Amino acid sequence: MPISTVLAAAPRRPEFLIIPKFESHVPVRRVRRALGEPLPPLLPLVESARGLLDLDRELAELARFAPVLGVMLGGHDLATSLGCAFGFEPLLLARQWLRLVAAAHELPAVDVPHLALQDEAGLREETARVAALGFEAKAAIHPAQVPIIQGGAHAKRGGGRGVEADRRGRGGRPRRGDPARREAGGSAGGARGEAHARPGEPTASSPDQPEVARMVHNVKQVGERRYREHFGRYFEDFEVGDVYEHRPGRTITEADNVWFTLLTMNTHPMHFDQEYARHSEFGRCIVCSPLTVALMVGMSVTDVSQKAIANLGWTDIRLTHPLFVGDTLYAESEVLEKRESRSRPNAGIVTVRTTGMNQHGVVVCTFHRTMLIAKRGFDLEEKARY
Repeated sequence: MPISTVLAAAPRRPEFLIIPKFESHVPVRRVRRALGEPLPPLLPLVESARGLLDLDRELAELARFAPVLGVMLGGHDLATSLGCAFGFEPLLLARQWLRLVAAAHELPAVDVPHLALQDEAGLREETARVAALGFEAKAAIHPAQVPIIQGGAHAKRGGGRGVEADRRGRGGRPRRGDPARREAGGSAGGARGEAHARPGEPTASSPDQPEVARMVHNVKQVGERRYREHFGRYFEDFEVGDVYEHRPGRTITEADNVWFTLLTMNTHPMHFDQEYARHSEFGRCIVCSPLTVALMVGMSVTDVSQKAIANLGWTDIRLTHPLFVGDTLYAESEVLEKRESRSRPNAGIVTVRTTGMNQHGVVVCTFHRTMLIAKRGFDLEEKARY
């Protein structure tokens, strides 16, 4: 049946599309002609040896058409294509390969559903095993499987960090409420709040919360019944592995894009000439990439560099997906490294990786940023009466 006929019969535009038997991005062109621009987010389902072999290249091509929510492993059809039995061990290498490629593209990996609906123990064990491989989600064929999937992943996490905690800062995983998570039966890493907790450490609701000095926003008393806002982290407050989710996000307007482009003397028409951009592979103007980087830096200031003495540099800037007018940009930063300054005893050096995502959770940009951060008691606040 032609895709146009299927879509015409649908009561409303789909929130996202699963691409079965995914081997090539070419069929997506027909979907684009039927649905028009922009396409809803895509979830490719890999069900063949060819699909696995070409996955790295085809995911890169697929991302040119629409946001990619993740990559899903096939089941019986994949086993038939590989000439093996349908079971965990026979498909282990396929799972590992799919997980490897998904991680390289900073996308979540979704495991094949457990087809024995009454086999709760088997589902729980299989969920824990794929969580150990790094899968962020597992597909479900019935709503009753969802709590079992979530429980199996939590049990596997036990004394160590869960799958989602190990992938903090990559940003490609579906967020709570995203279609991929709802349909796939929940995250193999648990809820976002749990993913950010370490074993043995208090959670956000614990009465044993760490001291308030670790919070990014605070107040200090400057007089009788008078208080002043206080932002940012000192060098002592950073811990390697911590991830800061920056808020608020920012919806990009046409004025933002055009003004920034022309203010910085960028003459490329892809950023301000709709007629020119209409003939490109994107079909419309794209956001000027230095604007994306600048917004991500600005979003991270309160969490990361409010107490900075100086920025020392940006490295590894990657632009992994286009950003368009009307998209909403979010960002988060993971602390990669911290060390004492060799020349300034009152400061230390912190390096973070900042990841920018659009409203679909698709990573659009990443970069490493290194800063000289003041230690507690040695910033400018007292001198400036700030």
